[in-house]
Amino acid sequence: MVEVTAAQYVDQFRIRIQFNNGDEGVVDLADALWGPMFEPLKDPEVFRRFEVSNVLHTVRWDNDADLAPEYLHQKMVEQTAARERENVSRNG
Repeated sequence: MVEVTAAQYVDQFRIRIQFNNGDEGVVDLADALWGPMFEPLKDPEVFRRFEVSNVLHTVRWDNDADLAPEYLHQKMVEQTAARERENVSRNG
């Protein structure tokens, strides 16, 4: 089971996340902030105020919003792969 072990605000809606399996990277959550619970997080000043929950083992905000660590990991992996493909095609 993947768990978030550390997280650091980068900018806008991006967080650098470390997982208990050793994976680490930046995840952009701009497109994940929809619905009543996440609407307040569209303000970058609110978004940046998160913590790593020792109970949920994921990123949690002041309004009790959180995202499953598995979701964060998958999104990070997908975004990293997309950036790498873009860099390869650009530097081709």
